[in-house]
Amino acid sequence: MLRAKVMQPHEWLLFQNHFAAFVSAAKDPNCAMFREAGSLVEPSLILIAAADTAALEALSPGEWSDCADARRREWQLIVGSSNAHERYDLSDAG
Repeated sequence: MLRAKVMQPHEWLLFQNHFAAFVSAAKDPNCAMFREAGSLVEPSLILIAAADTAALEALSPGEWSDCADARRREWQLIVGSSNAHERYDLSDAG
């Protein structure tokens, strides 16, 4: 499942730390966090990918939605395995 939320830089940096700790504790290599390619100082679209995103969404409550056009955007991997772009069939901006 792919879910997205627009976050301010300070918000997604904090979420990144919580997300990484959660994924590490859960030992789930299939979870991934991406940021839409673009400015680091402006709000960013953050995408999370996992079989069940509810627990991950709870790390930053509110305003998560399905991202129907995720495969038409360019994403930078923030947290996840090196093959996450391929696993979720996403464009790699790297």
